[in-house]
Amino acid sequence: GVLYPQGKRRRLCLGDSPREEEEWFVIKRCPQWVSLKTKAKRYVSIICDTEVYAGSDKVTPKSVFHYEFDPDTNAVQLKTVNNCYLAQRKFKSIMANGRRMEPETNFRALWHCGKIFLQAFNGRFLGTMPIGLVVASAVHPGPGEAFGVRLANRSFLVLR
Repeated sequence: GVLYPQGKRRRLCLGDSPREEEEWFVIKRCPQWVSLKTKAKRYVSIICDTEVYAGSDKVTPKSVFHYEFDPDTNAVQLKTVNNCYLAQRKFKSIMANGRRMEPETNFRALWHCGKIFLQAFNGRFLGTMPIGLVVASAVHPGPGEAFGVRLANRSFLVLR
């Protein structure tokens, strides 16, 4: 939308057609980039191109994902900086080699106390193995399947 002064008091309001001589503002919505942090305070990251591990204690470019939410289906997709999606593959493993339209790239998100639980295509919840490998193996979500979400960017206002 466009914010511009309207009415006698010239209050800033959303509208569609500011006059040419008026000052106006554009609200810019950015894609939401997030990082996921495990209970062990490790960030979910991509290693060796497609393998998904929780091993780093710092955010890197390979531990930031574009968070895509479909309000119609409540599905969440996480896209890497290389434009691949996280997907549940054979043997419960999570890989960063999915394509947008694959059903295996859709996760159901459950929020509880500021944490997110992600349920994979196989109906199981994402968690980490002791070596850090991210897998979809838990039948019921517990503390080991909870991820903290940190936003990497925010929407902002563009002034003209």
